Amino acid sequence: MQVKIMSLWVTLLGFCCSASAQQVGAGEHGEDTQRAVAVTTLAVPNVVDSSGKVVGQLFSHGVILNMTGTWIFAPLRRLSVGPTYSASELLWDDDTQLKFATTDCSGPPHIPAHVQGVSGLFRPSVIQRQGHVATLYIAGPGDSVPTPFHSQASGNGGFAGTAICQKADGIASTWPVASSVDLFQLYPEPLHLR
Repeated sequence: MQVKIMSLWVTLLGFCCSASAQQVGAGEHGEDTQRAVAVTTLAVPNVVDSSGKVVGQLFSHGVILNMTGTWIFAPLRRLSVGPTYSASELLWDDDTQLKFATTDCSGPPHIPAHVQGVSGLFRPSVIQRQGHVATLYIAGPGDSVPTPFHSQASGNGGFAGTAICQKADGIASTWPVASSVDLFQLYPEPLHLR
């Protein structure tokens, strides 16, 4: 019974693919089916750094990075100077509400457990910008834990700025930082799509 069902699925799949290829490839001059199918396939752009080195494929509003076997989602945003935004240049996007164990926003930030959306599917991480430096902080494989914090940086560091540090006391569920990567050294900005 399973063999008959599998055989039926294979036959049906072959018929659908054949009909689809004939429809896409059928033209006035009988153009090559493979070329016609390739033209209709959606190509995902690559994100490249300022030297032209490929960072990875664009995914949602960022790029997926493999950092020594750990999959990370790193968000991107448009380069802006004041009220002017670039049409083609991108930056590593920093987290706008980083919390710290210190009272002056120094040291590594906590990695919040409230990460949602696309970022929530990969290893927890945050990006902290300080001027041109964009540091990616990566959580270890363990569970988040309630952690006291004493300051937070709000706003974003921007391409040439620094986020505003405020004293703030509280407890948040976070992951400790297991490793960090200087994204600007690894993939210099501005980034582009290619």
